[in-house]
Amino acid sequence: MRMTRKMAVLIGALVLVLGGIVSCDNWMVESLLKKKPTAVSGIRVEPKTLSGGIGAPYEIKAIVEPENATDKGIIWTSNNDRVATVSNGLVVFQAVGTAIITAMTRDGNFTDYCTVEVKRTISMSSSLMGEVGGMLSLSVSIPGDEGIADFNLESNKADVVAINPDKTLSLLDVGEATIKVTVTDNTIDPAYCLVKVVEAGNLAIRFGATDTGKTGADLVTETFQRIHAYLNDPSTSWDLPRIHLGNFIDLPGLVVSADNGGGGQINLSAPPNSKVLRLIVVGINSFNKGTTGSPSYEGGVDTPVRHIVMQFNDCPGTHRMNQDPTNVGGYLGSEMRKYLRGENGGDITFPIGLENAGVPLNDNDIIFAPRRYVWKGYDEFGAAIITYPQCDTISGDKLWLPTEIEMFGTNSSSNGYETGFNQTRLMYYDGPNSKRLKAASTSTTISVWYWEASPRKNPDGFCRVLQGSGTADGYHADGTGGLAPAFCVK
Repeated sequence: MRMTRKMAVLIGALVLVLGGIVSCDNWMVESLLKKKPTAVSGIRVEPKTLSGGIGAPYEIKAIVEPENATDKGIIWTSNNDRVATVSNGLVVFQAVGTAIITAMTRDGNFTDYCTVEVKRTISMSSSLMGEVGGMLSLSVSIPGDEGIADFNLESNKADVVAINPDKTLSLLDVGEATIKVTVTDNTIDPAYCLVKVVEAGNLAIRFGATDTGKTGADLVTETFQRIHAYLNDPSTSWDLPRIHLGNFIDLPGLVVSADNGGGGQINLSAPPNSKVLRLIVVGINSFNKGTTGSPSYEGGVDTPVRHIVMQFNDCPGTHRMNQDPTNVGGYLGSEMRKYLRGENGGDITFPIGLENAGVPLNDNDIIFAPRRYVWKGYDEFGAAIITYPQCDTISGDKLWLPTEIEMFGTNSSSNGYETGFNQTRLMYYDGPNSKRLKAASTSTTISVWYWEASPRKNPDGFCRVLQGSGTADGYHADGTGGLAPAFCVK
């Protein structure tokens, strides 16, 4: 078809109209997409006033209104930077005096204020911790002053924390006390410090395990790991100055199932500050060859290693030494040894129970089994074993009962074959019999008799025990007696 002049004019007009419509639509879309700014209507600060001592930081909050304001920027200023400075709402007190902190919206149309007063205040620790029998001191100062003329201390519990004439603190008993500090200038408010006193020798505190926030079994494990790290630090001297005999770790609980012998069940939980499940340090480097009795001492380890020996402070449970009233087979073949090695059956054996309580008994890097010797006792014919070797070698036992020499340093009535040549001494017990007293964990006050590993020197099936008086004696092997196992940490 041939386009006429009239048709061409109509088509051009249509293009112009359509183009205008498209252009108009684009303008409308763009207008709709452009959001109208929301103007700021005000600002307020919180708090309106602040006061405190030099050096203290505080945060002031500024709220721009409305919440959907487009520009919520804030300009902070102080009218006296010598007294207080401000940056992004963080105020730092610099010197005694007053200052006004201003928060202004970025458009400059709205402001609000916080009045600051910097006073002379007492600066010191708000809390302290120490062990019974120890002493602490408070460092008291007034920031901005050259010195402090005088201050006074007052304890709200003088039986827990006493104030000495030289203004040191004597820690007398387990508990908490609040120390009030005042100065001669009565325009300065008193300050307070909470002092917590714990039992002496708590290794969880001494090695900082409590600072981790861990509790229960996790705290026990953390404590052993830190002790292990200390013992293996090349800079640690062999006398282990941070660990002393009698230091302790408290277990949160202990659960052990009854074994195939029908005994040995334990189900204990330890309340706070209880000694029911306390492990105490009874030896330091006790099992290093040649260090005890004689250079020919055969026990322990051939290569010296820094280690400690820990034992239950009391008896967590009871068990018989053997099913029958006999010491034939000695400690090596006893039912008691199998119980402590977890070989007597039961869902939760003694080693598993200790693991559950946080003692890393299965960690060979931390717990080791020293080589020890125990007299064999009597044979099945009732004759004392006197031919060499008279002693059994006990190896691989991470959990064990001490012998008579290990507890007493002598073998007054057991036998003549456990001697200083094959025995060590747990030096915590080098002292009065009272140190050897152990209570049943269900009582903690009444001393009970408990087993040693040594057989007694007579043919009637007796084994060595410690009486409730702390002295040595003997009892039939089938008797149910207390047990206080020990283990070594390296």
